[in-house]
Amino acid sequence: MRKKTTSIPVNTLAKEFDAGIAIGKISSDNLQSLEEADHSHRHDYHIFLLAEKGAAYLEIDFEKHKIKTQAVLYIHPNQVHRILKIENANFYLLGISNENLQPEYLKFLEEISPAKPLSLTSEPFSIIVEAISLCVAIFKRKQDRLYQSLLKDCCNTFVALIVSQYLEQSAPIGSLSRFDSITKAFKVALERDFASVKRPFRLCRCFKHFGTLPQ
Repeated sequence: MRKKTTSIPVNTLAKEFDAGIAIGKISSDNLQSLEEADHSHRHDYHIFLLAEKGAAYLEIDFEKHKIKTQAVLYIHPNQVHRILKIENANFYLLGISNENLQPEYLKFLEEISPAKPLSLTSEPFSIIVEAISLCVAIFKRKQDRLYQSLLKDCCNTFVALIVSQYLEQSAPIGSLSRFDSITKAFKVALERDFASVKRPFRLCRCFKHFGTLPQ
C-alpha cells in the first residue's frame, strides 16, 4: 500500500536526461507502468503530449480531461496531475526544462496556461507529427558533434508549433470580457508565483492595470 504523504511530490527528469530533455513515443503499456500514473504530482519541467492513437484520461489541477487521437496537451510545471485511464493509446511525449526553451516561448506558455487538450485538424497535426518524429530521431543520435544544439532547436520548433495552435484557437484578447481578462491575469500570476508569493495582496498587484485596485 502506498504511503500517505502530506504534500504533493515534485518529480524531476531521470538522471539519464541530465541535458534537460526527454522525448519518445510511448504506448498504453509503458504509460500504465509509470510510477506516477496513479497519484497526484507535479514536474519541474514542461510536458507536451501528442496523441497519435487511442485516448487517455487525466486529472489536471483536480479537473478531469480526455486527450484523444489527433490532439495535443501542454502541462505547466506548476500543475498537479495524474493519469486516470488509458485506452489503446500511442503518444509522443516531450519533457523539457526552462533552460532549453526559448524565452519568447516561455512567455507564451505562461499566457496559455492552464491549458486543456486541444484537438487539431489534419494539416497542423501532420506537420506537428513530422516535427516530433524528427526530434525523436535526433534524440537518439548522441554521437553528433552538435547534438545538444540540434536537439534543443528541433524541440523548440515542436513547442512553437503547439503554442501556435493554442494561440490560434484561443479567443483574441480584445474579445474577452473584463471578468475573463481579470481571471486570466490572476491565473497567470498564480501559476507563476504560487511557490514564492505567500500573501494574496501581492498577487492582486497584477490587476492594477485593469483599474480594479487603488494605486
